[in-house]
Amino acid sequence: MKMIEYRKIASAINADLKATLANHGFNVSRLSASVSELDGTVRFRIDAADANLKDANGAKTTPEAERFKLNADIFGMPLNWLGAKFVANGRGYTLVGMRETRSPKCMVVASDDGKTFHASIDLVKRNLRNVA
Repeated sequence: MKMIEYRKIASAINADLKATLANHGFNVSRLSASVSELDGTVRFRIDAADANLKDANGAKTTPEAERFKLNADIFGMPLNWLGAKFVANGRGYTLVGMRETRSPKCMVVASDDGKTFHASIDLVKRNLRNVA
């Protein structure tokens, strides 16, 4: 098979996987495929979380928010920063959580227009250090 055929198949499988995960109550945050024409291998990476994830108090939450709650003290950040708003480079953001801590940009922020971005711990600390 040629690479273009593998990519078409991988794209169709991605769509099927996303639909299947949604049918089982999962939100997909990352779904990607890599294709090797040499050996015909298609590798998938799937990050999915329970769409109805709840915290210990029964409130709706996200994996990123829960990860922040678990790791904030390791990085010297108070828990009340979760959900705090700040301005950076003239744009408004809200701290919504943390992703895997191996990345230098492990903080997850949402802009005022609803888009999410990854930011460095230093950027978040610099902008939220005065939050009580």
